[in-house]
Amino acid sequence: MEVKRINKGDDVVENFTRNKILEMSDSLKRLAAIYGRWNFGGIIKNQLSESAYTLEKIMDMRPDDNLYKIYANKIKKKLASKQIQTSDMFFTYNNGKLKIIITAWMKNGCYKSEILSDIIGNIVGKDLVVASECKNLISVAPFEYILKETAEYNCIYSKAMISKNKEDISGDSYTFVRTDDNHLIMAISDGMGTGAVAAADSGSVMDFMEEYVAAGFDITKAPEVINEALIYRHNDCPVTLDISDVDLNTGKVKMIKSGGAVTFIKRKNIVKYYFPSSLPLGVIDDITSYRQEEMLCDGDYLIMISDGVADSLPFYDKEKQLVRIISETKEEKPERMAEHILEECRYYNGISNKDDMTVLVLGIWNRKSLQREI
Repeated sequence: MEVKRINKGDDVVENFTRNKILEMSDSLKRLAAIYGRWNFGGIIKNQLSESAYTLEKIMDMRPDDNLYKIYANKIKKKLASKQIQTSDMFFTYNNGKLKIIITAWMKNGCYKSEILSDIIGNIVGKDLVVASECKNLISVAPFEYILKETAEYNCIYSKAMISKNKEDISGDSYTFVRTDDNHLIMAISDGMGTGAVAAADSGSVMDFMEEYVAAGFDITKAPEVINEALIYRHNDCPVTLDISDVDLNTGKVKMIKSGGAVTFIKRKNIVKYYFPSSLPLGVIDDITSYRQEEMLCDGDYLIMISDGVADSLPFYDKEKQLVRIISETKEEKPERMAEHILEECRYYNGISNKDDMTVLVLGIWNRKSLQREI
C-alpha cells in the first residue's frame, strides 16, 4: 500500500499513530468507493463497530518503556559504529510479537535496510524483519523503519484455475492477503453462473475483502457486511464467500464459509475435510456463516476449492474422491499441488469442463524446523 509516511517531529509515538490513521483513512475511502459502485451508502452499525475495533487495536500498541531503557542506548551505539544515525525509537507489541519503529539515516553512503534487523535483532535476542512497506536502503534522508518479530511459521501459497470450457473470463475470484500482524488470509468467491456477470459479482466481493482487511477490521464480520450490501441493492445473483484466516504466529486457522465449497487440511497422507451447509451471500437478511477453527502443524497444507472442482467429479461421494486425490499426491510445492489437483479433476471431463474451477493451496512450515527444499 502506497502511503505517504511522516518522518519529522519530536514524538515518534505521535508520528506512528498518525501514519496508522493515514493508512486506515485511505482504506476507508476505498471502501466508500466500492459502496458507491454498489449504489449503497449505509451499513452504519457495522462500520461504526468495526472502526471502533480497529482504533482499539491501534491504541493497544502502547510503547514499552522498559525495553527502551534496556536496549535503546545499545542499539544507538552499535548503529553509530556503522555510521547509521538515529533520532527516535519506539518499542511495542502487536498480537504478542515485538515491533520496533526507528528513524534512521546515513551520514554518507548507504546500507541495505536489512542491516537494521540484523543488528537490532542480535541485541534484543529476536528474529526481526524490516516491514515490506519500508525503503530497501538506508540513505542520507531520514526515514522511519518498522522492524517486526518474525512469525513462528512461514508459508508458501499458490493457485491453479481454469474457466468454463476455457472461456476468457472466470466467474471465480480469489485473493491472498498478508497482514502486518502475521496473518495470511486466503479467500474464494464464486459468482452465480459463469462469464463476465459472475466475474463482476465475485470480483467486487474480493475487492471489498482486500480493503476490509487493509482497514484492520475483524475478518469474521466480513460476510455480514457484504451480505447487507447485497440485500440492500436487491442483488439477484448471490455469491459465495469462503475465507481461511491463518495466524502464522500460532498456526491456528479460522475457516469462515458462506456457501463455500469443501476445504481440506493435508497432514502427510492424512486428509481431513470441512464441508458445512451454509447459504451464499445475498439470499436472506440474517446470514449465519459457518465457522471452524483448527491448528495447522509443521508441513501441513490447507487446500480450498470452488464448487466447480468437486462438481467435475462423476461420483456420488465427491468429497471422499477429492480426499483420495489429495492424499495420493506426491507434490510438495503448493503451485504443483494445486495444478495436480486441478488436472486430476479435469481428467474426468475430457477436454471441457462444465464450470469454472479454482484451487488454492497453502503450505506452512515452522521456522525452527530443519530447512526444507520446497
